[in-house]
Amino acid sequence: YGSTEAGAIGWRSEVGGRFTPVDEEAARGSAQDTLNWAEDGTFVVEGRADDCVQVGGVNVSRSLVASTIRAHADVSQCVTDLDGDGTDARLCAHVVPVGGVDREELIDSLRSHARESLPAPARPAVYVVVDALEKTAMGKPTMPVRRAG
Repeated sequence: YGSTEAGAIGWRSEVGGRFTPVDEEAARGSAQDTLNWAEDGTFVVEGRADDCVQVGGVNVSRSLVASTIRAHADVSQCVTDLDGDGTDARLCAHVVPVGGVDREELIDSLRSHARESLPAPARPAVYVVVDALEKTAMGKPTMPVRRAG
């Protein structure tokens, strides 16, 4: 297991087994993932502790991309997530426009805005213009389920 940004490295003897850290103190304090520790000092990875997703082998912050898209004058809300799975995964942005904006023109303008503002892996490949974002029971925007196909 490697989190080279944080130096939390571990190994395991079998697929699906628990990891043994090279440096337990460093792994406990700096891993970018959520680790479930056992009393014997081994761990399993439960998922990311941040909102990053992998796009083309690069970590991309979904909140940073959404914030950049929301900075566009014709966007009132945006959420981002992956569209598809594995190596076919692409970044998707669901955007709510301000009133009276042509949807196709907005998508063209957003692609230009992303080219100027974001590195290539962080640019959404798919833009979906919606009237409103779905919300959780707590009222927070959530990503609609969408799969490539």
